[in-house]
Amino acid sequence: MRRDSKELVTSIAAKCNMEPTQILRIVHVNQKGLTITVDDSLVRELPEGLDMIVEFCAITAPPAKREWDKPVDSVLDSEETSTEQNVIHSEGYELRLIF
Repeated sequence: MRRDSKELVTSIAAKCNMEPTQILRIVHVNQKGLTITVDDSLVRELPEGLDMIVEFCAITAPPAKREWDKPVDSVLDSEETSTEQNVIHSEGYELRLIF
């Protein structure tokens, strides 16, 4: 068993009878209410057998294409033609871990 964020998502999804691909983001909410993005280093530091509460929040991920991802030519031509029609929004869940 690996100790990384992908394995954590897969394990939680299996316990809740859902597809891991539906989980778009995983965050930890600390006791002060701060939201911290869960990454591999945070998962490695979690103690074995830690009890936690998992909240599922439905979210829509931002589009994958950002202005700085486009080729230079398409940025110059962006005023003439819009590529917003090809943008796909992903819908899924954010896991909020409380421990």
